[in-house]
Amino acid sequence: MCESLEDLQKPYKICRVDNCGFRIKAKVYGFGPKYAVFHLLAKACPHTEVYKISLGRLLKIETPGSDPIVQDFYEIDWSIMNEFIISWYGSLIRVGVLSKQNVFEFRQERKITSTVIGFAKLTTMTENDQSELRLSDWIFESQPAIAKVPRCLTINGGKLRWRSLNGDRLPANAVIGGFHNELIYVARAKHGGSLCPGKYIHSERCTFIAWGYNEHRKDNFEILCGINFKWVKCEGRNIPENAIIGGMSEVNNDPLYIGRAKFGSDVICGKVHVLYGTCYVPYNGNELEYHSYEILVTPDTPPRRIQDSHCFCVNR
Repeated sequence: MCESLEDLQKPYKICRVDNCGFRIKAKVYGFGPKYAVFHLLAKACPHTEVYKISLGRLLKIETPGSDPIVQDFYEIDWSIMNEFIISWYGSLIRVGVLSKQNVFEFRQERKITSTVIGFAKLTTMTENDQSELRLSDWIFESQPAIAKVPRCLTINGGKLRWRSLNGDRLPANAVIGGFHNELIYVARAKHGGSLCPGKYIHSERCTFIAWGYNEHRKDNFEILCGINFKWVKCEGRNIPENAIIGGMSEVNNDPLYIGRAKFGSDVICGKVHVLYGTCYVPYNGNELEYHSYEILVTPDTPPRRIQDSHCFCVNR
């Protein structure tokens, strides 16, 4: 949240975005037609613009050297706090308003990777004369990047924890696990004698886990929070030694790890069972299986179970 007098006086704010997506809540004061502008900037240099996304009566996506893409958009009431979602993965850019049902997808000629975009610049403009306004109230949410230098990991609140949902609010630093119509988060819940990692969907206020060839909805769950982690590629049973144990199987209390895989243009998080060398993810009522996937690891610590809250207990 922009709070300091110095921040309030700036015409724009630059934020780090290293996880292929972010959410922002915005409310703008003043009169006349207005629109928000999101400048997605290069990771190598925050002065280089990769994409420019304008939201107002129209949705416009501009890329240097290419013709802009223009689409009719929702009527936005800027007098209230609106929550926008912007993500990029592969060749798709997705833009939407959380309160609306539709998310706009735009396919690009070139693929976008997490190494291309590293920052976002946020401004608002008037529609008539395109003069810049101050973004009056805004809240920016994005999964922080993990620094490569170990000494930079000593950040308050960075240690991984399982947290319960506090009303309708996401816990601080909830770990983003992927994207399916909106950002989804790493969660876990009990089912069939297991403690099973899965996905949390904030718009539905519930978690989904994969078990027994089906997707199961859970209203009692925990969400993984923290920043001391990274996703790494994995194949079959080649589980890294520092993979995070997120739960246990109903069979012999075998450890279940946290994995994610790509289905079409979506990225879904779920569980990894070393016995089968498979990542199982919940998707549209089904349990999908992947032998090539990404797994969540701690970058600087030996393998261990992470601290549990009072809601669930992993046998030790």
